[in-house]
Formats: sequence, structure tokens, C-alpha cells
Amino acid sequence: MKRIRRRTLPEVELTPLIDILFILIIFFVLTTSFVKNQLSIELPYGGGTQITGSPVIISVNSAGQFSFDGQEIERTRVPSMAEEAYLKGKDLLIAGDRTAPYGIIATLLDDLREKGIDRVSLALGGEEQP
Repeated sequence: MKRIRRRTLPEVELTPLIDILFILIIFFVLTTSFVKNQLSIELPYGGGTQITGSPVIISVNSAGQFSFDGQEIERTRVPSMAEEAYLKGKDLLIAGDRTAPYGIIATLLDDLREKGIDRVSLALGGEEQP
């Protein structure tokens, strides 16, 4: 008499795969939330000296939107926030997009001068490539 042998199929554990899937989902959600508040800026070309330390960066994109040290803010709040940072001894750096209207940057510099801020650096993208 022949014995019939039943083969058992291997079982696949799904728990580790689900754990990895959740970790990937959390990673992508967090990275997209950090990237959301950044302004896209193309700096103008030019030479200059490099700033040491970590200055407070005031960014202006081509649409005229302002960002203060990574946080998007209204234009009217920039001078008062810059004054607070300046009084704490921090360096200020204006990173204006090369296609931003010149008047926006000039008005910002004028407003900072009215607040008593006389040292502001302008960010440049290095020497222009031929």
C-alpha cells in the first residue's frame, strides 16, 4: 500500500513586510512636509567674500514671496523679525532670486535701514559659467 504524503506549502510572514511599508510611508510623508515650506530661488552670479557662521537668511523668490530663516512669512513682518535677529547679534543675508523685481529687494533694504540695520549681506551664486 502506498502512502500518500501531503506536502505543506511554506507560509509567508507578512508582518515584517507591513512594518517596512509603514516605515516607508512615514518617511515619505515627513520628507514632503519638510520640503513644502521652501522657496525656489536662483541666485544671481557674482563674486564676494564668504560669510562665516550661520546667518539668518531672508529669501525672496521670483514671485515676490518672502521667507525668513526657512519659514514663509508676509513681507510686512520681515523688518521687525530682522531687527530682533540683528539686536541678538546675528548676521543677516538676503537671498533674492535673480528674476525677482529689483524694487522688492531695494524696498526691503530701505525698510531694514529704517530699523537701524546697517549690515546686510546679499547672497550670490558664484561666478557665471560661460
